[in-house]
Amino acid sequence: MAYFPFMIDITGKRILIAGGGRSALQKIRALRGFGAHVIVVATDPLSAIRDMEEIERHERPFSVRDIENADYVIAATGDRAINREIAIEARKQGKPVNAVDDRDYCDFIFPSIMRRDNYTVAVSTDGKSPLLAREIRKTISRSLPDYFDTAVGELGTIRERVLKQTSSPSERREIFSSLASRYVGKQKLRIGTRGSELAMIQTEMVIEKLSEIGVETEVVVIRSKGDRMNHKPLSEFGGKSVFVTDFEDAILKGMIDIAVHSAKDMPASCPDGVSILACLPRGDVRDVLIS
Repeated sequence: MAYFPFMIDITGKRILIAGGGRSALQKIRALRGFGAHVIVVATDPLSAIRDMEEIERHERPFSVRDIENADYVIAATGDRAINREIAIEARKQGKPVNAVDDRDYCDFIFPSIMRRDNYTVAVSTDGKSPLLAREIRKTISRSLPDYFDTAVGELGTIRERVLKQTSSPSERREIFSSLASRYVGKQKLRIGTRGSELAMIQTEMVIEKLSEIGVETEVVVIRSKGDRMNHKPLSEFGGKSVFVTDFEDAILKGMIDIAVHSAKDMPASCPDGVSILACLPRGDVRDVLIS
């Protein structure tokens, strides 16, 4: 079963959470900040839940009557059988329900959320692996530039004016596309490089080629382990690969998009997620120094 990702305004909606343990706490934290009226019913809630002032809390056993005034129900008691009973009753009353760790009794699920001031990114693995959903969200978060948030806010303001001043859908689409492209075009390709004179010259050669096809770039100087440990022979701390490892890590962590390095110093293989994608045209093979 796959869940369709609706984005719903829950401002003022009454969301009932049955249970006061860690699962309930996670759900409360996910809902916090979206304007919902959260109601927690639990006999012995965690102290972290007790300390929350923005929720309605009832420290007593759950009753099916609690469902009557709820818009959504979350069964998070820690007991799978009880959660199912709550879910069955909620469905009888026509209330969408989420039974923790029980996909058969979930009408909706909680995605892993990355929230900014002007936009929200939600990642779902359809309940198969919430942990992996969080890791995917982290990867996406690292790759999104900070200025996207500002761009969305500015475009939102402009959008209202465009809607009022134009009547043609095709004209609006053209205006919105043109405005959005200005912001997308601001994104620069982040190039990782060592700070040596040779490395910078090589990087400038790459930048020149990229600029010819309209790609804007940003240089990120990375001091590799090989640079930091230049007082020892390479053979003592990893060989040539020590000059590359930090760049591979930076790419995998989303700190840079590509790295420029001498091919002669590259290891025989790259880790998963990193590849040798391109190389500059070969220089004159007769260019040698004889001393």
